[in-house]
Amino acid sequence: MAQHFPQYPDVPLEQAPLGEVICQVRFSPIFRIASDPPSDLQEAILEWFPEASLADDADPHLFQFLSHDAGWALRIGFEAFTLSTRRYTVWDEFSAYLAVVQNAMQQVYRIPSYRRIGLRYVNVFTPANTGRESIAEISDVLRSELALPFRTEAFADASELATHVLLNESGGTLAMRVGAQSSSVAGGPVVFLDLDFYVEGLLSTDGLIERCTEYHDTIYNAFRWSLNPETLNVFGPVTKGASE
Repeated sequence: MAQHFPQYPDVPLEQAPLGEVICQVRFSPIFRIASDPPSDLQEAILEWFPEASLADDADPHLFQFLSHDAGWALRIGFEAFTLSTRRYTVWDEFSAYLAVVQNAMQQVYRIPSYRRIGLRYVNVFTPANTGRESIAEISDVLRSELALPFRTEAFADASELATHVLLNESGGTLAMRVGAQSSSVAGGPVVFLDLDFYVEGLLSTDGLIERCTEYHDTIYNAFRWSLNPETLNVFGPVTKGASE
């Protein structure tokens, strides 16, 4: 498959604009999860996810487990598990949580194969983390090809604006969604860069961490390409010890 983006050195950011990181793994339905609460699974992950509840009061077969500080969440249904965090630091930490979850799922349910593996990074640019006030100003953090719709006079009064691109990339599909809202939950304008890499088909359960590490690398290269060259300095790059 084509690679649309150059490779960039991995530079940690002190104030990364990440809103949420999500990994979802889908599989053929396991009806045991639908018929019995996942008590064995709960015991296997208790050290990492001590808090438990129903994820949706309307769905008695969707369970949620949270870390002590509620910064990490795991949702289990009868055809998918989803790991997410709003306190992402580095990939090594996320992959460690993912390894715990996969090992526990295989130990308890012996999933024979996966149907879809997806990794998603949602970046949110706000007045607080960019020092810019309007959508047009905030969009300057992105390269001109992506920011053009936000600088178009005809769209100046749009309450919401988004573009969506699908790319065949590195053996899977990369969905890039760039958008803006004039008013957000935080009360001001936001621009977001939503990068979702996924692979579908009959997928082996072996090597999930290695595969997701490759997905992470693809997403990171797309993220770096999407920024203006000067933008990285806005988020406090930590160059010491950065890997090539």
